[in-house]
Amino acid sequence: MEGCPHQRFSYEELFKISRKNYLNVIEQLVQSSDNKNININSRCTPACKEKMIRIVQATFNQYRDDLCWYYNDAKLVDGGSATDYICAMTGMWEKDPFLYNFTPQLNEHGQVPEYPNVVNKDIKE
Repeated sequence: MEGCPHQRFSYEELFKISRKNYLNVIEQLVQSSDNKNININSRCTPACKEKMIRIVQATFNQYRDDLCWYYNDAKLVDGGSATDYICAMTGMWEKDPFLYNFTPQLNEHGQVPEYPNVVNKDIKE
């Protein structure tokens, strides 16, 4: 019998290895065919559940902000991608001013700031 499926996830290590590490965590959480990386089972503990809530909030909040800044900063030209932008913002790749504006400044943790909430804003198409 296997142990808790969430043992390999560590909040403390989430952003330490590389800035792109949280993207790998998202992949592991949502791309398993049987959802075993998300599902709770009888071998999980209350501490495991709390840890996973914290990991999910941290990873998806960061991803949400990265994507919002990407849409804000991407120029209307062909050739860029959200992954390119995220990697360039964090210094993993060279910044290309032809593709992006690079508006936000990274915080002390190497993350983009929270993007302003525009959910209830009128959208002009």
